[in-house]
This record gives sequence, C-alpha cells and structure tokens, in this order.
Amino acid sequence: MLTLKSNFFIALFAMFIMQAAVADTVKILPLGDSITAGDGPDGANARPSYRRDLWHSLMNAGYDVDFVGSRHDYTNTTIPAALQDFDPDYEGWPGETAAQINTALNTRMAGYTPDIALIHVGTNDILASSYNPAQDDTIILSEIGSIISKLRIKNPNIVILLAKLIPIEDNNSNADNFNSKLENEISVYNSAAPASPAIVLVDQHSNMVRPDDYWDSPSIHPSESGEQKMATQWFNHLTQQQKLSANQSGDSTLNVPVTNGLTLWLDASDIDANNIVDAVSTSEVPVWKDKSGSANDVSQIVGAGAPSILANELNNLPTLDFFQDGLIAPDTDQITANGSYTKFVVFKFDSPVQNNLISSSETALWEGDSGAIRVWHGDTDNYVMTSVDNAVDRSKYHIAATRYGKPDSIPNVLNLDGMDVNIQSPDSPAQDHDASATSIGSYSDGNFNLDGKIAEALIFNRALTNTEINQVENYLSSKWGLPLAPISDADATTSTISVNASSVIANGSSTATITVQTKDANGDNLTIGGDNIIISSTGSANVTTTTYNGNGTYTATISSSVAEIVNITAILNSVAMTNTTGVIFTADSNNNSSADIIPILQILLLETEQ
Repeated sequence: MLTLKSNFFIALFAMFIMQAAVADTVKILPLGDSITAGDGPDGANARPSYRRDLWHSLMNAGYDVDFVGSRHDYTNTTIPAALQDFDPDYEGWPGETAAQINTALNTRMAGYTPDIALIHVGTNDILASSYNPAQDDTIILSEIGSIISKLRIKNPNIVILLAKLIPIEDNNSNADNFNSKLENEISVYNSAAPASPAIVLVDQHSNMVRPDDYWDSPSIHPSESGEQKMATQWFNHLTQQQKLSANQSGDSTLNVPVTNGLTLWLDASDIDANNIVDAVSTSEVPVWKDKSGSANDVSQIVGAGAPSILANELNNLPTLDFFQDGLIAPDTDQITANGSYTKFVVFKFDSPVQNNLISSSETALWEGDSGAIRVWHGDTDNYVMTSVDNAVDRSKYHIAATRYGKPDSIPNVLNLDGMDVNIQSPDSPAQDHDASATSIGSYSDGNFNLDGKIAEALIFNRALTNTEINQVENYLSSKWGLPLAPISDADATTSTISVNASSVIANGSSTATITVQTKDANGDNLTIGGDNIIISSTGSANVTTTTYNGNGTYTATISSSVAEIVNITAILNSVAMTNTTGVIFTADSNNNSSADIIPILQILLLETEQ
C-alpha cells in the first residue's frame, strides 16, 4: 500500500524525470529585425521568414529543438493558415537597429535561456539615411558585441551563430564593407569570453541573388527562395554543432525520397527488412535483406567472418561491422543496368587497406591509396572518378555518392559528404559493363575486404539528376545524423582565373601561380570554400594539384620545360568556367638544347596561324 510519503517521492521522482527530459530539448533563439520576423503584404504574399523552413528541416531531421523568444506570432504581418505550422517563438523586431535590439534584449530575454542563438542584426543601421560607414560600422559592431555579451551572461555555454548580412539592393556596397569588418571582429568577440564556445560566422550573404530571392523592391526582404537559402545555411551550420548533434535521435522509419530505379536498398537499422530496428548486437549477419522490393538480398561470400551488428553505433541506430568477409547479391545485371547507375553508401573506414564498399567484376567504389575514394568502371583499371589523397577521415562516418551515366552528356559525380570531390576529367565515351554479382564490403571474388562499417547502401539502375542526388543525401544525413557540406554558391560564369606572371622561363622549375577566385551569380567574391576546382592547361605544361586557401580562392602552380604558349582553364564543380587565362613559356638561355630554344616571335606566329 502506497503511503502519502511514498506518493510524494514518486511524484518528486516523476517531476525530476520530466525536467530531465525537458532539459534535453535544445532552445534556439532567432534574433534580428524584420528579416528574422518575416514581412510582406497581408494575405497570400506574406512571408514567415527563414524560421519556417528551418523549423521543418530540423523536425524532419529528428532534432528535439524549441524556438524561444518573447514574440509568439508567425510573422510581422498576417500569413495564410497553411504557413502557420511551425514554432512561432522568436525575437525579430522590424525596423530596429542593433542599438535598439541590444537595449531591449535583457527585458525580452527574461522568460527564457537560449542554448543557441541565430543572429542577423545590422540591416536597419546601414539602411539609415544618415548612415556613415566610417563612423557607424564601429558603433554597430560594438552593439553586436554587447548583444553577444548579454547572451553569454545569460548562458556562458551558449553557441552563437552570427550571420553576415544578406545583400541589399542600392546599399550592397555598404553590406559588403560591413561584412568584411564583422568577419574581422569575430576574434575580438571571442577573446572577450575565452571560456565560452567560439562564435560561428555564417555566410548568409554570398548565396542570395538580387532581385530573384527578394519579394520587395529595392531588395531587402527575402522571398520564398531567399528564405529557403537562409534556412539551409542556418541548418548546415547548426547540424555541425555538438550541442545539437548530441540531441538528435535517429529515425529508422524515414523512407528514401527517390524510388524510381531503386534496385538495392540495404539498411543496417533493419537487417531483416521487417521495419523493426535491430537493437541487439550480434556476432554474425550472413544475410542482409534488400528493402527495395527487388529481392536482391546479399549473403556471405566465403562463409567465414560475416559482418556483425553494432547496436546504437551511429545516431542511436545500428551499423554493420565488416572485417573478414563481404556480402554478395545475385548474379544479375538489373542492379546496374545499361551502363548507368547511381550509388550511395554511409560508411566508415577503420584501417588503410583497399577498402571495397560496393563493387562487381567491372565496377567498384572503394578506398585507394592514402585515403582517396575512387570509382572505376568497365574492363580496364582506369579510374573514371577519384578524390585527392586523405579525403576520407577514418575517425568519422561519411556519405559517398557516385553517378555514372549514359549518354555521355551526363557528367560523372563523386560526392563525399555532399561535396563534389572528383578531380578526374569526365569519362568519354561511357563504357558498358558485364552482368555480374554486386558485392558489399568486398570485391566480387571475396578479396580486398572492407575493414570498417556500413550503415546504409543504395543502388539505382539509372543516372539520378543532381536534385535527386541531393534529396537522397539529405535523407541519409537526416537519418544518420551526419552533416553535409554547405551547398556551394560559386558560379562558373562569374568566377575568375588569373596568373601572377604572364611570362615564365621554360626550364621545368620556374613556376607561375594560378588563382581561381570563386564568385556568386552577382559577381561578388565568395569567402567560403568546399568547391571542387580542376585547373588544367594546353601544351606540355605541368599543373600541380589545386590547393584551397581558406578564403574562397584556390591556387595551383604551372611549369614547363618547353617554350610554348599555353591556355589555362578551370572546371568549377563539374562546370567549365567561362573565364580563362594563359602563360608564355620562354626559352631558357641556360639550356642549349635546340629543341627548347624557340624564339617567342615564332611561337606567337604559330599561335596566330592556328
């Protein structure tokens, strides 16, 4: 019989459990002006701001979050009921400057304590008719510093994502100048509170296109496409924060968003394809059931050392641990038909061996030398796709995607964690491959076994579009809690390529430096990377591997031992850049080889005749 005293302790314990559960919810504060609040004419054209798309992205990815703020409405205007489907708490105050937001923050923040703050502040300052960049930028930066200090006093462990201002029509140079100063001020903000998490700078500027991503004129407030771009930037940076990542629970019930052509679907959270999570670790898994509906179950190859289930291994879901043997599907060509396919795999390499992820007798996705990820296809050993060395971090799980397509107009794709890492030229012509069994975690003959883990593998018997590839990558990212690289806004038609010397001695050791400056569609310089740049030249010149410099530029060096004129081009994320450059290699006066001594005038004449 329960006594009053025992009932009290049961209630106290229940209250403790409830409080502990609530404490796990991550509180996110959207902080800013009308760009955070949402704006637009009342009715069907009103916009709810980036908050709606961000909320749904977080919910679909399985994150347990709570938007907080003293405002509890959906936007600054009246929006359709269909758009009122997200957490309405925020601090977005139309028309307010950084100083006004700073002054009112403590009062407004009295009822909550945020774990993460998303700050986009300063637009109204630079829109003011009296705005003086030389004087007022310093004031704005000081006010933002005070806002950050108040947030850190409220919660010393708060994670702050601070945005560069989105472009503003008629005042874009002001936004550009301010953003440069803001970027330089980050170190000042961090040094003021060294014990607090470092501020994360979010580039909300480079991906916005005027006027396309705005609903008003001049361009100030984002339209639906602009809100989606802002939400994507916030989401990509949020999901890289440990405070949020640790809070996510995997959802094994998520379904693949693209099913047309899906011929193999292996899910380590559902080995038996019965829609029940395998929550207990097992010593061996001789059969992995196909969930695509094609009955392409994979089974053990050599009969010893089958992979085992590791419960709660990744995002609270199990993965398969391979170390001695792989699994093989039936000997059929339906998995990758007609020479075209798209493959995805969530994996982790444990040791530097020739780790095969998905392969057959004439196709393979595997780890090459020094941590490079490679694809070969057809009856030769030539790689059709490969990354740079050390692309794969063996301490982490990754998402790999590869597309090989016919006709030849379909470009090859090799993505790692959502970023194009292929440094090979497109394969032409595309090759057919013989019908053969598809193996997982091993080559088809049972050799070159994977020492590592696989969480999920998908094969389509067609070349998926870029949009479809992104959809599947986002599905895998959400399910397994793995961040993807932010979508690049680099534009191949506006980005530039230059060289620091127009003339170089042709002695094989003298070099010129080639620089690619990535730009957005507006022609504005980008300051973030993640792009795949391939620089090449005509003639006999040697171009080194491209290096990213951490500021939106990429460099390589070029040299030649032959006197010649070369044209230099670049491919940006699989698209040829419009801008080109060139170098004249002149004969080395110290080299008496007649083959190398060619008067430069003769070279020019030859080039002209061509």
